[in-house]
Amino acid sequence: MRPNNAEGYPLIYIDHDGNVLCNKCAQEGIDNDYLDPDATQGQVYWEGVTLHCDGCNAELESAYGDPYAQQE
Repeated sequence: MRPNNAEGYPLIYIDHDGNVLCNKCAQEGIDNDYLDPDATQGQVYWEGVTLHCDGCNAELESAYGDPYAQQE
C-alpha cells in the first residue's frame, strides 16, 4: 500500500494526467493496471488549500494550511 504520510506529513499522488489522488486511489489504480507505478509520484503536500482526490473526492489537507487564508 502506498503511504499516506511521510514522517507525519500528508502525501498526495499525482498521476501522468495531472490528477491529484489520495493514497488509496493511487494504489487501486496501480493494482488494477490503469496507473503506471513509475508515473504516479507521491509528494508531501506542504501548504495550500484543501484539495480533493480526483478518484474518490476525499479531502486532502496540507501540512501547514493555506498561507493566504485569512486568520480569524
